[in-house]
Amino acid sequence: MDVKIEEVYENIYLIEKKSCNTASELKENFSGKKVCICDFYIEDSENGEIDESGVTNYCDLLIVDHHAPVSYMRKHISSAVIASKYVSANSPLSDEYVIVVNHTDTDSLLSALLMSGGIEPNSEYEQAAIAADHTGEENIISDL
Repeated sequence: MDVKIEEVYENIYLIEKKSCNTASELKENFSGKKVCICDFYIEDSENGEIDESGVTNYCDLLIVDHHAPVSYMRKHISSAVIASKYVSANSPLSDEYVIVVNHTDTDSLLSALLMSGGIEPNSEYEQAAIAADHTGEENIISDL
């Protein structure tokens, strides 16, 4: 099944949003590249390994997402917080990765920009993502 690419910005790909996404279709559509998923659920990814930053390794995908039905994600956490922790510990991803999002809310954009090195980890970004995804608190970044 083909993944419809809506837009591309450097190594960040916005794909069409749909109800079910599988590791196999994403790997097939981005063959020859390493794939990082930001802020959307990949079917069965709860069976992957979650590292200390919250990034899931599943079927050769690097998944920066807080939607998987696992206990680690049952708190006020966002993909941008996970990305910030990962990049702080490991640095941004290299050009051998494509970074894939399927929507453009605050959390998706911040997590993709963090993973790509477009912005550096900052607690203000984490707070903005939490405000946008969970608390609804006023926040100049998420309100933008």
